[in-house]
Amino acid sequence: MAGTAKRIVTKVVQAMRTLGAEQERLVALLGPSIGPCCYQVKEDVREVFSGNGFPDEIFSRRHGSLFLDIRAANAALLAKEGVHSIHDSCLCTYCRNDTFASYRRGEKEARQVNFVSLSDKVY
Repeated sequence: MAGTAKRIVTKVVQAMRTLGAEQERLVALLGPSIGPCCYQVKEDVREVFSGNGFPDEIFSRRHGSLFLDIRAANAALLAKEGVHSIHDSCLCTYCRNDTFASYRRGEKEARQVNFVSLSDKVY
């Protein structure tokens, strides 16, 4: 959450442009993360995101609880930076306990590994 609230995606896209990335060829993949189905937060989190200019649509209320869609927040940042090819894995690490470790599910020592590959191919 902290990386998204601090707009790390924006900084990455800007750095990529500085290094010569062509805007029209940028592609983003929103990988596995806790989903809006499970990411229950408190009102202070809403205040942080609202204060940083995020759209209200990244939050939803169900059964009196507040939920954050962290992938939608990152997609909004990417779109604002002009990245139009955004793909979402739609995989919730909390729901998918058969596949993913989740700190929020109590697996404090478990870790996940993610990687990025750069290619000059156009997909």
